[in-house]
Amino acid sequence: LSKEAICTGIRVQTTEDESRPAHKGRRDLLLELMLDRVPGDVSFLTRCFHDVVMVLGVHQALPSVTEADLWELLASLLLRAVSMCDVRRGSQDQNPYCEKILNHKVSVAAKQLGLSAPELAQLEELVPSQPDGGAFSVAVGAAH
Repeated sequence: LSKEAICTGIRVQTTEDESRPAHKGRRDLLLELMLDRVPGDVSFLTRCFHDVVMVLGVHQALPSVTEADLWELLASLLLRAVSMCDVRRGSQDQNPYCEKILNHKVSVAAKQLGLSAPELAQLEELVPSQPDGGAFSVAVGAAH
């Protein structure tokens, strides 16, 4: 479902959390942690990003809220995928400024986590950026 939400922009209704308090709590926390990381300059992506976050699985415990760099990387990767898919679908025009912001956020978060370029590339391959599952990449310098 998350791939569909990212690549097609289709709103997916989820009702499974309503009967499971633990899942609902995790989903609410996930939504708050992710939406707080949307930069103001790309706030136009918020609706689609919200829809993507709403269909992510919350069947296991989430990483600690203190893992800010991890949350930043996850949000940035997903936001970038949403943006790229919106452009491919024609629902938004290509925006080099937006791309630069999101690429920078991914790069900074990866560096903060100490990820190498190959490690980041592996993560990027997991995030769909086009309907056929292709991925994107960003150059990351050596971690400090």
